[in-house]
Amino acid sequence: AKMNKALLGQMIKMWQTDMQTPESVLLASVVGSPTGGEEHDTQFKRRVAELFDQIDADGSQSLDVDELVDAFKTLGMAQVTGESINALLVKYGYEENEEINLNSFEEIVRGLAQTSFQFTGYEAVEDLTLQQLQVLCKHEWAVEKKADGEGGLALNKSATANVIRAPSAVNRRTSSAALGMDENYVQGFKLPDMEDMDAMKKFV
Repeated sequence: AKMNKALLGQMIKMWQTDMQTPESVLLASVVGSPTGGEEHDTQFKRRVAELFDQIDADGSQSLDVDELVDAFKTLGMAQVTGESINALLVKYGYEENEEINLNSFEEIVRGLAQTSFQFTGYEAVEDLTLQQLQVLCKHEWAVEKKADGEGGLALNKSATANVIRAPSAVNRRTSSAALGMDENYVQGFKLPDMEDMDAMKKFV
């Protein structure tokens, strides 16, 4: 059991290394957690709306790239550029230089902030939530096939040095089918039922 917990802890750290960015950590500190029940969600939406109003310098009810760059720099991210903001927009399914409204801004902030609150790093396999299991199962790891050739993820010995950067989730404008991908597989392994917690625990 201790070994399983240690391996899970390693997986979580690798996931956090892959998924967290300075921007996501910073935003999480400003707006808080987007998860944790209705009260948390209400507080999160209020903080995001307040941040949106602060960034919306011209009162247009939309944010452009320049406003987002200025906002991140004001928050302490001096290295943020128009290119990095455009990359973020594209990651979440928007066009480069596209102006975003409050709903779109909330979608992006929620996705970024969630990476900081998805795991504590002290979870046990049996305590993982449905969402946590889904995140771990769908993530792309440095893997090797099990000796018996069956499905399942097995971190290889050099996994920490060879983590494959996970692509962003398929965005709202591009389907897996259009990309020639089978969303039921990850790195050649057939995913379990994403609603079956026992199956996902075995897969992880």
